[in-house]
Amino acid sequence: MSLVGIRPRSAKSWKIYPKRHKKRALKYKPGLISATNAFELKSFNDLLKAEQKYLDDYEKNPWKTQILYLKKIMFNIFFNGLRSR
Repeated sequence: MSLVGIRPRSAKSWKIYPKRHKKRALKYKPGLISATNAFELKSFNDLLKAEQKYLDDYEKNPWKTQILYLKKIMFNIFFNGLRSR
């Protein structure tokens, strides 16, 4: 597992995701902290876009992405009152 990433899901819950997204997400280690916590999500489409953005960033520079997303998540927790979903 990595510190930040796409959270593990059951086989049943993966069925609602597009196959291309599932295949791409499963190429990487899951995260202890969900990368989607760095974004404000209102719908399932927002979730997909956030995960795709994370994967795009991660493919370019994994270490930088981990640090950047962890900073965003910590900011959201401490200053925006983010709580688990």
